[in-house]
Formats: sequence, structure tokens, C-alpha cells
Amino acid sequence: MKNNGGTVALAGVVTLKFIMFALLIRALGVFTSIIGTWFVRGDDKAKVFDPMKPIVTGYFVSAVLSIIGFILISYFMFSDDGTRLWIKFSLITSIGILLAVATLILTNIFTHPDKRAVTETAIATKTGPATLILNGLAEGMESSVWAIVLICGTIVSSLLIFKGDVGMAAFGVALSGLGLLATTGFVLAMDTFGPITDNAHGIFEMSKIKAKKASETLAWMDAIGNTTKALTKGLAIATAVIAATALFRSYIDEAKLVATGIQINVPEIFVGLMIGAAVPMLFSSFMLKAVGRAAFLVVQEVRRQFKMHPGIMKGKELPEYGPCVAIVTEAAQRELVGPGILAVATPVLVAYTLGVGALGGYLVGTIVMGQLLAVFMSNTGGLWDNAKKKIEDGFMGGKGTDAHKASVIGDTVGDPFKDTAGPAINPMIKVMNLVAIILAPIAPAAIISISDVDFKKKAIIALVCLAALAYSFIANRRGSLLNNEVTKTAEKKPRKKKTTIS
Repeated sequence: MKNNGGTVALAGVVTLKFIMFALLIRALGVFTSIIGTWFVRGDDKAKVFDPMKPIVTGYFVSAVLSIIGFILISYFMFSDDGTRLWIKFSLITSIGILLAVATLILTNIFTHPDKRAVTETAIATKTGPATLILNGLAEGMESSVWAIVLICGTIVSSLLIFKGDVGMAAFGVALSGLGLLATTGFVLAMDTFGPITDNAHGIFEMSKIKAKKASETLAWMDAIGNTTKALTKGLAIATAVIAATALFRSYIDEAKLVATGIQINVPEIFVGLMIGAAVPMLFSSFMLKAVGRAAFLVVQEVRRQFKMHPGIMKGKELPEYGPCVAIVTEAAQRELVGPGILAVATPVLVAYTLGVGALGGYLVGTIVMGQLLAVFMSNTGGLWDNAKKKIEDGFMGGKGTDAHKASVIGDTVGDPFKDTAGPAINPMIKVMNLVAIILAPIAPAAIISISDVDFKKKAIIALVCLAALAYSFIANRRGSLLNNEVTKTAEKKPRKKKTTIS
């Protein structure tokens, strides 16, 4: 008993050290992020100043300081155990932050106004919006592939560092996620940089100030803001995938699938995988339709105001902002019902009809497809936006040209990609993972069967989930443009007068 007690106590001490190590890594990131911001400096004397350069410099400083801190913390906490665990922990946390740096470089390549991808997409406007959109889609798809290669490399690195120990390899994946998130403070600063510069540029244009240098500076900063926003979205989805991988190990333990694993050669598990891969597509469809319908209503309202109040265009009347704000606010709240139900009800339905193994396959499909879609949409949207800004800066003839008109169409298509559907996949993946872990201990082990003792309970849960999903589809269709047009046509159609026979 004494030996057992000593073993338990030792395990408790080691576990506590692991927890403290994770907390110290996060605490370190706060200070390295602050120091990194000190190195973000502009150059007023430069003729052509790229705002991205000081941002990258500051982030590199934060990353280097974080890696040094990881090594020191690992050494002081684990150098006395005789297993060189501190070297492994130093390596895996450093790989995590190197993933963040690589994501920054990758996003810069595909969304920076001066890089090949944006320049080539801007040149595509010569032949109209179709070639612009095709080129942007192709670049966005390629960027998503490289992003997933980087994540795969990080996970494989943990397997190599902790070779032979599956549990520690899973913990290593979680530590790489901590390393990736170490400079969260700096990443959030980059994220807020985008909206701030965007609004500053908009206010400057609305104020009609005649200052060419200031206009060029703000336009350039606005373009770089799109790159930083795309970067932070890429980092967010990378952390979601890394966290999902770590949580997936917990799911395997909770579902008691350690011995068998997730065997995709089993039909129901393969079906679960396919359903999981389809859900991010449907989720994105709901989000994009929501933006399209809300934008349609806003445009109709703006046109109505221009028609009813001609003085708005002449600057003699103020527009009515209230109706537009009401349309957008109502749509934002109403349209989120469907995607929310989809994210929660679908994993429950899979678990209680196909079993926990199929739910594991479902999670795999969701994680992979979600990552590919999220990075694709975020980078494609940022690329189209920056192609437009590059043209507005004088490239391809500047504003008012056919090239500029084509780029505006690309930017309009890209906004719901990068600002709505793409970022929304990140919380969707996390919600589904948490739902799955909650279900793991209580969900049935195998596919539903009439001979099951608790068949009625499973059937009721499945039917409730199906009803919820059906409602999400109905809610998604309720505000469709087709329904609105049919209703308006019916209202405009004159009714026939009834004739009475005397």
C-alpha cells in the first residue's frame, strides 16, 4: 500500500508540473507579445513604406523571445528528471510557434498586395470579373493545401519527438498548440489592426479631404490590414485543428476506443466520416446565403431611399440609417439559428444512430474539411480585396477603369468569404468536438438496431435531432429571395373582380 501511495503521489507531482508548465508558457507569451510591440516602428522618411515589415519584425522578435523562454522554463522544470524531457518540451513548444511564423509567411505570400498571387489576380481583371474570380479561387485553394501541410508537419513532429509514447505524443500536440498561442497578444493586435485601418480609410474618404499622401498611406495600411486579418484567421483555424487533435485523443479515451481505434473500413464509420466532411460545406452554405439575403435587402432599402429622397445624392438630405441597421441586425440574429442547430444536432444524431465509432469518423471529416474550407475562404477573400486595393492605388489604370469594376465584384464576393463563413468554421469545429466528448461516455457503442434494449430512447433522440435539423433547413429557406419575389408578385398582381349574375 505504501508503494502504491508513493506511486500515486509521484504521479500527482508530475501531473502538477505539467499543468504549471502549460500555465507558465501562456504567461511567458504575455510578456513576449508586449516586448514585440516595442519593435513595431514606422519610417516617415521612406518614399514607399510597407506597414507589413515592422509588423513582421515585431512578431519575429516575440517568437524568438518566446522560444528562448520555452527553453529556459523547460530546463528549470524538467532538467533534473534524467530523461531529457526538457529538451523534448522545448522542441515541441518551439515547433508550435514556428508553425505560427510559417503561417504568417504563407499568408503574406498569398494576400500581400506586392506578392505574386495578388498581382496576378489583379492582372486577371483585364478580361473581366470571371477570370479574376477563377484566379482568386485557384490561389485560395492552393494556400489551404500548404496550410494543412504545415499542421500535418507539426503533428508528425510530436510523434517523432515522443516516439513510442502515444499519450505523451498527444500531450506534445497540445503543447505545440500552446506554443502556437503563446503570442496571442501580438496576434490580437494584428487582428484589430485590420478593422481600425479599414474604418480610418473609410472615414478619410467620406470626409473628402484633399491630401494625396495621406490617402495613399491609409489605402496602403488598409490593404495590409486585410493581410493581417487573413493571418489571424489562419492562426485561429490552425489552433482549432491542433486543439481538435488533442481533444480527439480525449474522445478516444472517453469512448473506450483505444484498443480498436477509428477503423474507416467499417461502413458506418466511413458514413460518419462522409457526413462530417459534408457538414462544414452545409454550414458555409447557410452563412453565405444569410449574407446574400441581408445584402439584397440592404441594397433594396438604399435604392428605395435614393428614389424617395433624391436630395441624398446631391448632399441636401441625410439618409435614414435606421432601416439598414435594423435589417442587418435582424438578419444576423435570425440567420444564426440554422448553423447553430446544425453544429449541435448533427453529432448527436450520428452518435445515437451509428455509434461512437462513427462519431469519431464524423469528427475526422469535420476537422479536415473545416480546415481546408476556412483557410481557403479567408485567404481568397483577402486576396480579392487586396487585388482591388492594388488597382485603386494606380495599378492597371486605377479607379474608374473596367479592371477596377471587375475587382469590385471580386471584393464583394470575397467579403462574406473572409468575414463570415471562413471565421465561423473555427468555433463550429470546437463546438462539435466538445459535444462529441460530452457524448462519448453515454452514446451507444454500435449502430442502432431494433433489437437494442434502449431502442426507443435512441429512436426518440434521433427523431428529435432530425426534427431540429429539418427546422434549420426550414429557417434557412424562410427568408429566401425566391419566396420574397413570389410574395411581391402576388401582392402586385391585380385581383379579378367577381361578377354577379342578376
